[in-house]
This record gives sequence, structure tokens and C-alpha cells, in this order.
Amino acid sequence: MDYLKAENGFSMVSALFTLSILLTTLPILAFAIQSTQFHSKYDELSVQQFFIILQKEVSLSTYAEVDDHSIILESMKRDTANIHQYQNSVRRKLNNKGHEIYIRDIKDFSLIPYEWGVKVNITTLQGEEHEKIISYYQ
Repeated sequence: MDYLKAENGFSMVSALFTLSILLTTLPILAFAIQSTQFHSKYDELSVQQFFIILQKEVSLSTYAEVDDHSIILESMKRDTANIHQYQNSVRRKLNNKGHEIYIRDIKDFSLIPYEWGVKVNITTLQGEEHEKIISYYQ
């Protein structure tokens, strides 16, 4: 009767049970891996922030002069700010002394002057194009 007690193998039930657990967890695992992928909105947010800063600069200025790649703003204190592209960034120079970097990773920065404002076109290094029309305030 000792030969009946030596049954240490896999049964069909245990194999089916293991297979059902595996097939149940695979779709959940695939969804979990897919949901961990992160799409950065850093470039879009930095461009939108730049547009907000530029709108504020223009609204606080008393005079604006625009050409294809730079805008010169004069404040009430008679300070002159020149906003233009420098290499892969857009910077602001105040009275031609020092500079502040407003936005980085820019391929192209162009301005189209209108009678009532300026259209700003920005192309990032990733190829995304952004544009905004900024109105002058009187």
C-alpha cells in the first residue's frame, strides 16, 4: 500500500488553476505598465509661461518697436528692454546690461508686427510650433 501514498505531482486541476491566475493577471499587468509611461508637458508649459510674461511686459510698456526677431520695449522708468533669440533661448536685455533667459530649447523665435499688437511664433527644438497674438494696451 506504500505505492498509493507517493503521489507528489501536478494534477490537471492545479495546472488549470495556475493558468487561470496567469491569464487573469496579464491584462492587469499590461495596463499597469502602460499607465506608468509619462508624457512630459514641460515644453508646452514653458512656452505658455513665456507668453504670459511677454504679455505682462508689453502691457506695462509705454513704447514697443518690433522687427522680425526682436521686440524693444520702453517702460515708464525709461528702461529699455530688448527681447530676442540668442542661440537656443529667448532672452531679455535691460538697458543692454546683462540678460535674463525667458525660455530655453527654442529653434526659432519670430515676430510679426501688427498695428494693434504682435504675433509671436515659437518653434521648440522638438519641432512643436506655438503662436500667440499679444495686443498693445493704451
